[in-house]
Formats: sequence, structure tokens, C-alpha cells
Amino acid sequence: MVWCPDWPVVALGQGTEPVAVFTSGRVVACSPSARAAGIRRGVRRREAQRHCPTVQVRERDLAAEARAYEPVLAALEGISPHLDAVRPGLCALPTKSAARYFGGEQALVTLAAEVVGNLLGDDLSQAGYGCRIGIADGLFAAARAARRNLIVPPGCSAAFLAPYPVSTLDRPELADLLVRLGIRHLGELAALPPAAVMSRFGWAGMQAHRLASGGERRPPGSRLTIPELAVETELDPPAEQVEPASFIARALAEELQELLGAQDLTCTRVLIEAESEHRERFSRFWRHEGAFTSALLAQRVRWQLDGWLQGTATIRPSGGIRWLRLAVDEAHRDPGHQLVLWDELTEDCPDERVSRALSRVQGLFGLDAVLVAAPSGGRGPAAQIRLTPWGEPGPLPEPDGPWPGRLPAPSPATVYPRPPAVRVLDAAGAPVAVDMRGALSGAPAGLTIGPHSSVPITAWSGS
Repeated sequence: MVWCPDWPVVALGQGTEPVAVFTSGRVVACSPSARAAGIRRGVRRREAQRHCPTVQVRERDLAAEARAYEPVLAALEGISPHLDAVRPGLCALPTKSAARYFGGEQALVTLAAEVVGNLLGDDLSQAGYGCRIGIADGLFAAARAARRNLIVPPGCSAAFLAPYPVSTLDRPELADLLVRLGIRHLGELAALPPAAVMSRFGWAGMQAHRLASGGERRPPGSRLTIPELAVETELDPPAEQVEPASFIARALAEELQELLGAQDLTCTRVLIEAESEHRERFSRFWRHEGAFTSALLAQRVRWQLDGWLQGTATIRPSGGIRWLRLAVDEAHRDPGHQLVLWDELTEDCPDERVSRALSRVQGLFGLDAVLVAAPSGGRGPAAQIRLTPWGEPGPLPEPDGPWPGRLPAPSPATVYPRPPAVRVLDAAGAPVAVDMRGALSGAPAGLTIGPHSSVPITAWSGS
């Protein structure tokens, strides 16, 4: 696993200054200088600004991350052509043949780090940006090893994962239940009998047990040999922009999901292929640790199309996309869903039935038939929400836009049902007035809000 931990910051073109990238009001990535000031992932905006008042606040842009990550994937393909993109900033590649070719796993790690470092450049590398690489028996263990830049010896993944808390599984409901039962670490979960885990926790618990044991989410040999499952379409006229191509890709994803559902299969690895109007061929494998839904698959296709159509000149097609194909590369038997003990929904994977229904409505009545609220720039709270089509990235906020009269972020913690009277006082306690020419009757020295006592004004500007 090759992981670029600060990729959301790199994709936004930030340098050495303190920067924090937010999603839903929490930090998802920050620059090395912001991390040195005490900012960590998961903290809220107020806490981040308390640690570093000069931090630059940026909203996450997944499309920009995918677009900037495509050159990295193209360069790493020179090391191993069997590369799988997991998400922007994270990819996986098998090490068995590549390690033999390059002289061992350590040599492979060194080469991959050099490739990513050359793409980032000396300025970003010296500022602390880079990648972390981990090698282990399974994808889950390799991802944990990448956070620590470790090479886990073969057969030692279970021992390596044993000290990790059960929250590492990224299943909050299951982790909470395990903790209440006295199971706090992955080693304790792996020590339980598999039959007992399956009986008590169902399929979700069994997947967690395999991960804690250093294996894959699914048992060995569960990959099915099936006839080729693929969908394709021609785009007429060829698409030169991401929006029309991704709209067609969403219909393809829905069609592929219906083919999988008819055979009770789930897809964990998909091949995205495209051809330009000048017969240039492009392809990329994408992998998902769980199972692709139509919404997740359409999201990956959009990321990939954005990387191809809006990427650098070396990877961008010379014309529009005229042909698009999605092919299942790895499929497993669908175990079904168990919703008795806890809900299976996650933030990045909405209910599949809702997603399919909304996608069908869009297919019948157009992209704008289903709209969702997304944050935007504006003066008041009502103007800061904009409706965008379902499944499309919403407009990015404009924190630096010219919005006269807008309250600066963050929003106040207390909102009065009736606005209290606010008075600005001078040194003598008299209210400060403004004449017709904008001149003040006195220097502001105190501030009163409603019945509260006056508080001193330490600094002010304007005349």
C-alpha cells in the first residue's frame, strides 16, 4: 500500500504555510506545519484555529484530489502494472513479482518512495510532504503498516495487528458492541472461535474477525470464476468535459450492478476503460475493500474520468471520450445483508435501495430531477446553501469571497431568539455615534450586549 497522508492538501496546491482541509466541520488532512502547531485529524474548526490562529481553512475537493493523483498512479504503473487505485492518495500493488524483479521488498519500497518524491518535487518534499509505504499479507494489514512505514514479515500480520483497538475496523457500531463485551483490541477478537463470532455477530463480525487475524475481508478462495461481466457504451458526440461523461457512467454503473445482482454477486475490483475519438486507449483498476455499489462505482468512474480529461498533458487524451467500458475483474458471492443487530449504512455508502431509486429517477427525468443541499458561498445562512444534482459534487464554499456584512467563520455558538441591543461606548461611557461623513464621535472603548456589563475594546479599525 502506497499512502500519501497529506494528499488533500497537496491536491489543493498548498505549500509550506499552515493549511487544514475540512469535511463536515472536521479536519481530514493538514499540512506538516499545521500538524506541528498541534492540529490533528478529526478536530473541529474552532479547536484547529485555537491551536493555530493563522491556519488557512480549505474545504475538501475530491475531484481535484483524483485529478492530481492520476500522474502518481501512471508513474507507479512503471513499477507494477497490476496496480489498484483505492482512493485518491492511496493505492495497492502486489509485491511478490515486483520485489523479485527489483531486488527485494526494501528495494521496492525505496523505489516507490523515489517515484512519488520526484513527482512532488523538492519543495514539497523538503516541506515534509511525501508518502508512506507498508507491506503485509493483506490489504487491511498493509494499510496499517503504511501508516508506520513498516514491512511486516510473512505470517506476522496477526501479531502486528493485535495491539490495535477494535475501532481500527472502521465499524463504529460493531466496535462499540465489542468494547461493551470486553473485547478492546484486534488480538482479542482474533482469538475468538470463528464459529462463535459468526453466530453472535453475523457476516459483518466474521469479516472483522478475518481482518483482525491478518487475512482478507473474505475467505481465501472465495473469488469466483465467472463469465465476463461488462457494460459499455459509445458517446456521441464524444465527451470533452467530465459532467456529460460521468452522467453516462452513472447509468453504466447501475446497469452493471443489476447484472451482478441477478447472479447474487458483489464486485470488489473493477476495470475502467475509455477510448478517445483519436483511438487512444486508457484503463485503470479500482478496488474497494468492501463491495462496490452503483453509487460508489459511479463515484470512482467520475474520479477516473476527471483524472484523464482534466489531468496533465502527458496523460490527457487528445480528443473527447467516445467509448466507455466497465468490467468486473473480481467478484464474490453476495452473502446478503443482516440488519438485525445494527445498521449497515456508512457515510460514504448510502442505502443501496435509495441510491438505485434516485438514479432511476434521474435516468428518466434528467440530472436535475433529484437535488440535494450542498454548502456554498453567500452572505446569510440561506444563501450559503445551494441545491446540486444527486451524486454530483456540490459547489465549494467561497470563504474568501467578497460578502459584505457576512459574519466571519466560525458561526456563533449562541443565537438569541430576539437580537439584543448592542452599544459601542467611548472612554466616558457615552454611545459612539457616526455623522453624515462617517466620522466617529469618540474612540470605541467598550461594548455592551443586552443587560450584560460593558467589556473593553482592545483594538478597532476604520474611521
